[in-house]
Amino acid sequence: MLISKSDLATLQKHAAKLLTASESLQTWLTSSYGDYVQFTNEATLIELRQYWTQYKIMDVSGNVVVNFRKGISQRSKEIATSSFLHGLRSAGPLWIAGLELSSHMYRRYWETGVAGGDCKSLGEKGHANPMFAVSSAPSGEFAVHYGSEPLLGFHLAETFRKLHCGGKMTLAAQADRLVKAAKTQFTTWCHTFKTYVEHRRVCVQLSCGDALALCLQLQLRVASTKRTDVARYYTKPWKLQPLRLDGQDGCRKSRWPLMSRFNVIDTSNLGDHVGLINMIVAAAPLLRNHPTSILCTESLLAASKDPTTSLSDALGSDVATFSLLVGLAPIGLLAGTTLEAVSNEAGLASLTPTSQRQKQSQYRLRVHWKSPDVQPFSSCWDSESEGKAVKRVKLDSNELAAWLFSMYKNMFAKEDLSTLFSSAQRMQSNHYYTDMQRYTRAAMAALIRVIRDSHCACTCFPSPVPGIAESIA
Repeated sequence: MLISKSDLATLQKHAAKLLTASESLQTWLTSSYGDYVQFTNEATLIELRQYWTQYKIMDVSGNVVVNFRKGISQRSKEIATSSFLHGLRSAGPLWIAGLELSSHMYRRYWETGVAGGDCKSLGEKGHANPMFAVSSAPSGEFAVHYGSEPLLGFHLAETFRKLHCGGKMTLAAQADRLVKAAKTQFTTWCHTFKTYVEHRRVCVQLSCGDALALCLQLQLRVASTKRTDVARYYTKPWKLQPLRLDGQDGCRKSRWPLMSRFNVIDTSNLGDHVGLINMIVAAAPLLRNHPTSILCTESLLAASKDPTTSLSDALGSDVATFSLLVGLAPIGLLAGTTLEAVSNEAGLASLTPTSQRQKQSQYRLRVHWKSPDVQPFSSCWDSESEGKAVKRVKLDSNELAAWLFSMYKNMFAKEDLSTLFSSAQRMQSNHYYTDMQRYTRAAMAALIRVIRDSHCACTCFPSPVPGIAESIA
């Protein structure tokens, strides 16, 4: 969160270069950045330019920086005597060896603003990093997430093993080892990315706005619809700017056209904020029908008291039925095993002091979804068969209508006063993922459409629709 004076000068110099290159979409695509960084629309470029401008002109003594330093200091005071263990996820199976070290590094990060608490690189006085200090928060409010842990995204199991077997070391020395390992990994990633850029083998396409709206707009591109009566999507909630994928309009033909179908879609824990069902029905139609295609979803919020039922509780259905109808199934369901170490999460939950547990319980659940219908060794497979139906499941229309109605009741459970009152007392001490209302009627319609279009779903549409409408009425 804090950087040295020379690093700040380098960052602001680079921001100036970005501003020069981003005067318009045309100038960006003809710049040195245009071959490997592109924008899905002009609105994204305009918004990013606003941040780059603030990076360039940020006053180190301005209100934004003052509020930023106050925010860091306040957070440091709040956690002075607490234990925070979520950083142990980077240690993999050796997480239990780093219990004390994880809390130490988290506290030192918020005390000093530097990973590992090593302030020597800052010189006499650290400066606020514009990429943390500047945000969309009103009036320059402090907006860095309380769970920020700089080492969480690195693979540190090997380093933890060496620390565990290397004899007695101070916490500061152990922290220094972990920071060096993380920096080495990051350097390697940067060199690899640079190599791919030089060989023109990678392009990052950026979009700033509502993730679900972007997915639905991409679905229209996949369908190649020419209809003019399709409801328009907008860049963000409460904004009147239509979402247009015009990032390459009026420009020379790009080496990297805008992608609409993908082999891998990783949603991070976006489902915690917009709803898991919303995320699946928005992303599933964008997957290529190929053996390697995969959708990765992740959640940090516990869906129920019992971790073993977290996924089914979040879906509001048994996983097998949902997978069969939607056309995507967790790999663990298909293979009967998983590589995700769920015991780690159970251990972290049990070790967190009761006094520090928040009302919203955490339980990390990462699920990889694949189509159960793709034939990876089929001799008839070819790229031209993408999207064609292979198998269909025959279901009784009344049974499907009953299942859809049960989904409807789960998605809108909070509209039932009896359900709301029964959970009100429990919510005073503990919240679950399912306590939050994230769905609208549009989400229900999207789920029905995905089931109808799924290449492994039933052929009885539109027969179930009257039954659903009658049950709801």
